[in-house]
Amino acid sequence: MKGKQIVLLNLYYAESGYGEILHYPPLGIAYISEYLDEKKINHHVIDMGLGYTPTQIIDKLEAIKPFWIAISLNSLEIEKSKMLINKIKEKFPETKIVVGGPHPSTQGPKILSELKNIDYGIVGEAEESFYELVAGQPKEHIKGLVYKNSLGKAIMNERRVTEDINQIPFPKFKRFELDSYVKKTIPLISSRGCPFKCIFCQQSSLLSKRWRGISSEYFVEIVKYWRKRGYNEIQILDDNFLYDSQRIEKIGLLLEQERINDLNIILVGGVRINDATRKNLLLLRKIGVDFISFGVESYSDRVLRFIRKGISVEQINMAVKNACEIGFKVRLFFIIGFPYQTIESLRETYKFIMLHPVYQVRFFNLIPYENTVLKDWLDANGEYVVPTHTYMNEFKKYQNIPVFKAKNTLTVEEREEELKIARDVERIVAERAKYLFNDSLSPSLK
Repeated sequence: MKGKQIVLLNLYYAESGYGEILHYPPLGIAYISEYLDEKKINHHVIDMGLGYTPTQIIDKLEAIKPFWIAISLNSLEIEKSKMLINKIKEKFPETKIVVGGPHPSTQGPKILSELKNIDYGIVGEAEESFYELVAGQPKEHIKGLVYKNSLGKAIMNERRVTEDINQIPFPKFKRFELDSYVKKTIPLISSRGCPFKCIFCQQSSLLSKRWRGISSEYFVEIVKYWRKRGYNEIQILDDNFLYDSQRIEKIGLLLEQERINDLNIILVGGVRINDATRKNLLLLRKIGVDFISFGVESYSDRVLRFIRKGISVEQINMAVKNACEIGFKVRLFFIIGFPYQTIESLRETYKFIMLHPVYQVRFFNLIPYENTVLKDWLDANGEYVVPTHTYMNEFKKYQNIPVFKAKNTLTVEEREEELKIARDVERIVAERAKYLFNDSLSPSLK
């Protein structure tokens, strides 16, 4: 491994619909970078989310001449990623290309036939697996590795699930251009895995169904590290930050003991409605949470049952009421397009939103992702008016255009109209928030 240059590359495209550039560094390659640093392995990090073009990426690689390139891949805009990978392989034919992240984790061994110019894939948690690969461990012993055997057959080893994630060093972004990001904020994931069964979500297939959280002590250690470096705003990207309320309560006690009372913690990933009891919400306020998101998805009990959300309209009413009364800036997420959603239930949704002084609301057009129960249901009970390959590679274009029709579902024309109304509701709430909260929406929250 000595002398063999390693590059960790995060791919990002404005066309994905998540903004022109990233406001803070990506965590996927950051965890791998920190793990390599712990093992004293030199490497480079390139984040396309800072606005680099494919040509600039090639130029940077030309200057480094890497033997290994590890690429974090999302399913969105995958054709653009495929073209860039092909260019990289053409320019550096001897370079070993390894892909990881959400897309390979949902594709498994198929990734080798989909991306013919890659050498390996890693599904699931990749820190230790990538290190073992570059360190020369036998391929058949590396958990999560996707590779071809001597007969050319694609093989996928058993996934790696790190039970004690306290053992994983947290990213310090030493090899990132940290000062080049828009926001002076640090992203943090304090737990992995999702035990819930929402039919539209890939999350449990990415990092296992077992929830695993770092300890309260480790969380506070991370906070103290970043405060010493001048960062008081933490963006928590957990899907289930409140899953263990005792952990949150202990975090509050430890922060109090350390006399840390100037944190601004933003729950980007959201809080499940059924975890948002008044007691738990007060715990969040105690540790410095000001902004909170709820993935409501639907204000209809029938739809909530169909999507297996595990919550009710009654719970939604109570959680949002309590969060607003306690003083959070509340963001609500909804999805338009589920089976059994009706125009009447959407009217009730808009009324519900207007009844509460929420800070922001976001409506999403339902997009079926691969390896979800929803996609399987639509394959059997619906018809795609836009091919999967098209909407996944032109994601931003289809934010307001339905891509399927199915039984027990509003027509394409009805959903188009409801999405227009929903955009008006978003604008009204955003305008109202300027007066309710005496400020404008932060760019990082748009």
